[in-house]
Amino acid sequence: MTSMKLRIIPLFIPLCLALAVFVAGPAAASDDDHQGDDNHQGDEGGKPGKPGRDDHLRNGNRNDFALFDGSNPLNQPDSGAVCGDKKGQPFIFHITVANFGADGFLRVTYADGDFIQIPLAAGGSFSMTQAGGSKDGADAAVRVSNGGSGAQLAGAMSAEGGMCASCDADGVGDAGCDKFVPN
Repeated sequence: MTSMKLRIIPLFIPLCLALAVFVAGPAAASDDDHQGDDNHQGDEGGKPGKPGRDDHLRNGNRNDFALFDGSNPLNQPDSGAVCGDKKGQPFIFHITVANFGADGFLRVTYADGDFIQIPLAAGGSFSMTQAGGSKDGADAAVRVSNGGSGAQLAGAMSAEGGMCASCDADGVGDAGCDKFVPN
């Protein structure tokens, strides 16, 4: 019986090591921007529309997101998020929201002041993906909000090749977002 145990042990050790590499490998490779962080929400000195001095990565190599919660009384009435990049640098932004308040709308406002409004019923949800970053800067930054309606929006805004910030009280706040796209 002991000779059988001795034959199994040399097989068991490599199997355990292979399993450990298989399980730990995806966790070690999850850093998308190779800066050692995974949740910076636009707080590294760079801001939507104006990257910071330390942003050595160029457009297309940076992804970011911001969470917002308009159902939290501390964030009302100006909850939302803003994403963007330097003027003329293309980026793709994604928005997903749910309405935890009364019927209202989702407003997407661009850096030049143009906006679109999407009606959103109480309890409803919406998501969209769009490109930004035209050469004239009209959409160098994009902001999502309830635009003053009764909607209490909670969700996320992300950017591929851009930076984002939350307009909530625990983010840059409404005044911080107004610097990039006034609400």
